[in-house]
Amino acid sequence: MSTRKNYAWQAICPRCKKIAAEGKKENGQWVGPACGNCGNLIVLAYTSEGDQLFNARFECSSCGSSHDTLTCPHCNTMVPTNCVVNKSTCFVVTATMGDAEHPTVLLLKRFRDEWLSCSQLGRLTITSYSWFGPPIAALIEGSALLKRFMYALVVFPAACFARAVLRRKARQK
Repeated sequence: MSTRKNYAWQAICPRCKKIAAEGKKENGQWVGPACGNCGNLIVLAYTSEGDQLFNARFECSSCGSSHDTLTCPHCNTMVPTNCVVNKSTCFVVTATMGDAEHPTVLLLKRFRDEWLSCSQLGRLTITSYSWFGPPIAALIEGSALLKRFMYALVVFPAACFARAVLRRKARQK
């Protein structure tokens, strides 16, 4: 998986942990994969708070069908729409590292997308982070001392944990 793609959302398969579907915002709508009935693009319908997506379902505006699940193209598992995550920013990590493309930022985004987003507790963590992350990031950006402090107490330990989890997951495949 390339972490540099800027898709607006992804559905992560809970079984194989790979991207089952992804999409982006076009003409004010979140569009995604092709409808299984008619082949046209389906629209992601959802409610949102901040950057987080809730109550997602897939709807086809052409044939009217609605989908609560997708089929993972990698393992044929039915993927529920609660595995849909918004591709938001890692606010605090980006502010601490100073660059959205820094390897540590990309590692933690991958960890979020491939591991955290596939459990209820992980999605709750992501939702909570979307609320408290931006104000903390705003404080960090203007202070070299806070950047060092956040790196030592939050970013470095989180990156070590993420690296270990992703390595273990890769070995299990």
